[in-house]
Amino acid sequence: MCLATVAGQSVASQQTDDALLRIEQPEQFYRQMPVVARTLDWPLIEVREREAIPALAKHGGEIAEQLYDVNKTMAQIRDGLKAVDDEVGHDRLPGIASRLRAADDAFAALSFEALQAKDLEIQAKIDGRPDKAVIARLAQNMVAPAFGGETLLTAQRFKWVYEARIAGSRSELGQLSHAELDAGVASIIATTRSAENDVQHIPLLQRSFRETALRMRRQAILSELPAQDVADLAAFYDSAAGRAKLAVMNDVFRRRNDEDGHAVLMKLVEEAQKQQGQETPDGTKPPR
Repeated sequence: MCLATVAGQSVASQQTDDALLRIEQPEQFYRQMPVVARTLDWPLIEVREREAIPALAKHGGEIAEQLYDVNKTMAQIRDGLKAVDDEVGHDRLPGIASRLRAADDAFAALSFEALQAKDLEIQAKIDGRPDKAVIARLAQNMVAPAFGGETLLTAQRFKWVYEARIAGSRSELGQLSHAELDAGVASIIATTRSAENDVQHIPLLQRSFRETALRMRRQAILSELPAQDVADLAAFYDSAAGRAKLAVMNDVFRRRNDEDGHAVLMKLVEEAQKQQGQETPDGTKPPR
């Protein structure tokens, strides 16, 4: 009987974790990192040699596809979620997750113009909810918007390295040791991670701007759910176990983004250094 109880708790915990992953979508956001690397272009990449950007962005996206390890990231997130003790059953959470995903998919299917046209209607629906304050707090507690902000953090990092590769001094790069290159990449990771750095970028690359937009969208999606769904979801997110699971998910996502980002940027700068070594004294590349 004890074994059956433990097994039942394990299944319930797995269902809770699966529902939380469906709601917050860390895997979908992490899969966007190579897309970000591949689609960066002028004027976000601020160099005179615009013609050099597409090939480098395509190459950066290919490296990112190889080194941003989605499977490892999700395995670590799942292990972290599983490690959080939660003796309370959350039987309604899987159903809530399904209804939230359906509402989110409906919004995703709308064009930008359609969303603009419905803007007043959406806001009116949010304002008309008796549980408006609960929805606002719930949207603030969700971590999916932070994951969206992480994709722009990645964009900032690739922008930095792409511009250095296109417009920087290769002769200076060639004089750096491996340890110095590694320290330079670590500095990029740390600098972009700071909140102070974020405000220096144009809105399209500000993760805070992206997070705010995604939290507003979350409020719109939550306003499509029944009041009981919102109340139950808010209760879980406010619980000690819920807060701990969200914190674990966010911490692992950020750490994995930094680690994989470091590996990708390091490969890009090492390649640039090797290319410098292949150049002739007049700065031209030797014929192949």
